[in-house]
Amino acid sequence: MSKKARGNSVSIHIGGNAAGAKITAVGGDLHLGKQHTQPEPSARSDARAQEAYHALRTRFSLEEIAGLCFELGIEADDLPGDTRQSRARALTQHAARLGKLDDLLALIKRERPL
Repeated sequence: MSKKARGNSVSIHIGGNAAGAKITAVGGDLHLGKQHTQPEPSARSDARAQEAYHALRTRFSLEEIAGLCFELGIEADDLPGDTRQSRARALTQHAARLGKLDDLLALIKRERPL
């Protein structure tokens, strides 16, 4: 185990593998694992997420939402909520986190073309 101070940041290396596992605290925030930055959501991605959420909430049943989860490789039972609204929100958020929002929108448009 080693500890290094750099400015306002302290890095502590504990064991690790070739990837160099780190625990880093910066300005009161604790980051575990590899350091990477999350891209800020853009207005375009927010609009796409709202589009997906609205379509799921208004045009799909709970069973159909579970089918979309299956096609995306997402375990529907792992998503929180037992109403169509909460499951639609959870799937939209989860797909966005996984970078699968475009795939979700494509499935929605395939199943419910305008």
